[in-house]
Amino acid sequence: MVRAVDEKKLVIDSKRNVWLFYTMSDGKIGYIVKKNRGQPITGQLEAIGSIEEFDIIVDDRDNIHIVALSSEQKVVYLRHDTKDWLIHNLYGFSGKSINISALKIIKDGAHLHLLYVYSADGGSSALFHHQWTGNEWKGHRVFDMPGRAVSMCFDVNVDRKNQLCIAATAGKTFYLWEFDGSRWVQALRKDGDVWEHTQSITFQEDYILIQNVRGVFFANKAREIDKAQPEEIIQGKHVEKGPVIINRKNTLYVAWTEGGSLGYRTSYDGGASWGRVKYYHHVRGETLEVYGFSNTYSLLISAKRVIATSPPELHIPFLHRSVERIRLPEDVFREEDKRLQSCSQDSLRITDTPEGSGEYGQSTSVPETGPDYRYRSDEPQSSRDQSSVSSTGSEEISDSAGEGKPGSGQYNESSPGSAVGIPAEIEKVRSEFTALEQRIQASVSERLEKLESEVARLKEKLNSTGAKNRIPAPPGGNVISQDMINKYLRKR
Repeated sequence: MVRAVDEKKLVIDSKRNVWLFYTMSDGKIGYIVKKNRGQPITGQLEAIGSIEEFDIIVDDRDNIHIVALSSEQKVVYLRHDTKDWLIHNLYGFSGKSINISALKIIKDGAHLHLLYVYSADGGSSALFHHQWTGNEWKGHRVFDMPGRAVSMCFDVNVDRKNQLCIAATAGKTFYLWEFDGSRWVQALRKDGDVWEHTQSITFQEDYILIQNVRGVFFANKAREIDKAQPEEIIQGKHVEKGPVIINRKNTLYVAWTEGGSLGYRTSYDGGASWGRVKYYHHVRGETLEVYGFSNTYSLLISAKRVIATSPPELHIPFLHRSVERIRLPEDVFREEDKRLQSCSQDSLRITDTPEGSGEYGQSTSVPETGPDYRYRSDEPQSSRDQSSVSSTGSEEISDSAGEGKPGSGQYNESSPGSAVGIPAEIEKVRSEFTALEQRIQASVSERLEKLESEVARLKEKLNSTGAKNRIPAPPGGNVISQDMINKYLRKR
């Protein structure tokens, strides 16, 4: 099972900007953002210090919400509002007998919700929920789990009715809780051996995906688990990292890593049946990792975690082609702290309320940009171009016969007898071509977003239409027309 602190987080907003958050060697949260084909921006969130774990989401306004647990047992909330970072210290716990774990953050239509497991020295634990009401955090104690031997595993989800729900396992028991706006109500409880020793649980849409010591089990209807046990779809010996579940255009993928390869099974009927085990050989031999995932770029893809290759190139199978491959600089994860600290600093406003605008009275900073990196195209260079970028940044135009001599076809401004104006003209054409390509990509992305939103809106409209509003099907059998009636009357 992947520890929360080791799991990287991927965020893709509606503009297809890719944010990658990760923990550095000193425990701080580092990040890199790649905006289209522009230069990547790196930085680190220094204000919260060393962290134990964190969770992250992006809302429909492209605000990035982070909740983190510091090494000093402080729960810290951060929000990026497309311009800068705002931070608020929510809670501080003291004493070695207290342990906070399993931080999760989620947003429904109107409120922000924070959940975590609070464990005391005696071994008992409780699941807590805090709701941001607009001017304060309101706390709720979901349920208690006494006893040191019982371990708790949970996940939170917002269903189609915009209701907050929790799926949890403790010992041999499965729980389903629903939040009515003021309190938590237990909707379902089911006992069984399948829930024992649960290592991870994913509650997504109405699906339940759990992993225990025996294997991976799936249930396509959380509220009907009391009627049918989850189905085993993967044997535990095959899963090294994962599993993750992705819903792409109503096609479900359950994926995991096995022996350096990406294994997966596919369902086209909402999880009622699964195809045979297959392997995605496009990423074979790469180092695969599990990434936390939050997106607003497509309404047709739903996933909480994904499997991708390690940087500098992220290859994320089963997602949309435009963000399936993301290239980053070669040294993106080389933690050169001195260079990061020397970068320009942007002010970090510490506020009293996560969504408010009031000043808390202190100010720290976070580097917004890192060292300069060479531009690297997302696409392979054209065979007609025959150009290459040297390690020093100078560009060369060459053919296979030349060695830099006059007439060989290779030009270099530093060599005698070269045509100085040609490289500048080539660079001008290249920049114009890049600008045109970016405009075309932006136009295509905008049209695709509109099409996806229109499709999603029509699906919602069709789902919300009741049976009484549906047009009845035409009756079967022969149809008598007016022309047939007239012919019959003329015969008489």
